[in-house]
Amino acid sequence: MDQPREPYQTQGVRTISNVSLICTVYNESKTIRDFLESITQLTVLPSEIVIVDGGSKDDTVNLIREFLRKTTLENIVKIIVDPSCNLSSSPSPVARGRNVAIRNSTREIIACTDAGCIIEKNWLEKIVAPFSESSSVDVVSGWYLADVHTFFQRCLSIIYLIAPESVDSERVLPSSRSIAFKKSAWARVGGYPERGLWGEDSAYGIQLRRAGCKFVYVPDAIVYWRIEFTLFSFIKSQYQYGFGDGFHSILVLNVF
Repeated sequence: MDQPREPYQTQGVRTISNVSLICTVYNESKTIRDFLESITQLTVLPSEIVIVDGGSKDDTVNLIREFLRKTTLENIVKIIVDPSCNLSSSPSPVARGRNVAIRNSTREIIACTDAGCIIEKNWLEKIVAPFSESSSVDVVSGWYLADVHTFFQRCLSIIYLIAPESVDSERVLPSSRSIAFKKSAWARVGGYPERGLWGEDSAYGIQLRRAGCKFVYVPDAIVYWRIEFTLFSFIKSQYQYGFGDGFHSILVLNVF
């Protein structure tokens, strides 16, 4: 039997005082430990982490609390359990969860990622750097790559994900798996749109661009997204993403 892993202790890691890291979780018991461990490996830490759970039916919240008790992250993490942030109460539970997390944050720069991802150790340092380089920056887009476990998933990642260097930095709509923005920019556009289940992060990016926010693209601010697709689930996900894009009119060329 495998011995239980002990989380990395985070003493001595530099903290960035004006950054809150946010994410939403819902029934993430299978992946939450790996996600939290990747946070402990960051080269710099945020001064605040806000996790919103949408009323998980599994052991997600207990696993988070158990993990945190063994690390110094416990001192900077705020866990909010809000059952209104699931599909039974909201047409856009992830967007609502992000808005709840941001409203409960106390820092001006919001770094956002998703549970179920693995964060590269220098991701936070890279994605918030442009804010200190220029006060005019409002939004920083990072990128994401596939965390694959099967040959089929590897094939999907080749056709499904764009290489970071191929992204059009002038028109990129950031995925909220890898984005940072000023809280004031979020407030300017009224937060993440809570209108539909899919495509909310791209719609949020459109709102920010329409509002005249200054974007910076950092291609090497990377998180790894776990692709769990089978052929059927891949087809289903493409329908869902396509529906979300159409619902939010994301493919209209003059949205900016």
